[in-house]
Amino acid sequence: MPEDQETREVSTERLFHNVGVVLAGLSNVVETFERLLTSLNGIAKNLQTMEENGSLSHLLELLQSADQETAAAEKSRREKRSRKEDEEE
Repeated sequence: MPEDQETREVSTERLFHNVGVVLAGLSNVVETFERLLTSLNGIAKNLQTMEENGSLSHLLELLQSADQETAAAEKSRREKRSRKEDEEE
């Protein structure tokens, strides 16, 4: 009988420990999610401000221009590489 009582006490202690570990993990998840939401809210506010003052559209224009320049440079590199390969053959 005393062994059963001792086994139950150990099992109960383990159960409480494991529940504590799970709750600590959930707490960490909630804190991380809260920080993520705070960051996303900050990003949204910055985007709204940029949209209101016109800098967002200017940024988009710059990004499109840079994308076009990158695509043109990549095309030029591919053409040079292709010509070089043709010359080597």
